[in-house]
Amino acid sequence: MSFLLFLGSVSIEQIPTLLLNTPYRRLPMTNYQLPMPKLSSAYLDLVDENNNLVNYFRLINLCNIHPVVEKCYSHTGPKGYGIGLFLSRMLKVKQTFISDRILARRLSENSTYRHLCLLDKSPTPAHNTYNTLRKHLGVGKYEEIHVNFVSEANKLGLPKSTV
Repeated sequence: MSFLLFLGSVSIEQIPTLLLNTPYRRLPMTNYQLPMPKLSSAYLDLVDENNNLVNYFRLINLCNIHPVVEKCYSHTGPKGYGIGLFLSRMLKVKQTFISDRILARRLSENSTYRHLCLLDKSPTPAHNTYNTLRKHLGVGKYEEIHVNFVSEANKLGLPKSTV
């Protein structure tokens, strides 16, 4: 196996000439295939209309979560961590991950999960970050978020529920 090494900058127009001057005397190329970086390894999951997990997260109204989380968690962690942490807690329940360690590991391994939890542009949280979230929110803030979701469901005409 041999490699062709270009020193310095090479324009796309120079590639056929450089290839012709190799010991193997390749024919000039007419079609160029240049490697392009992936948009995201989550791309196929995100465009799949039958992906129930993606569809579930698309239906979440962030207005039910954001005001509550922002009040008590905006000063901790990277910008946007708060709502992303809450969404990842929802992912933990939805995917039945039994611990915060498993959740943190799966987030770091799976770009679809990071995208769904709005953590695709920031570092993934460590497992102990979720304990901090629980302390900051407390029972009262979780209850407030739940009330927001139930109120929205009632507005949409879903089965009536009292909180």
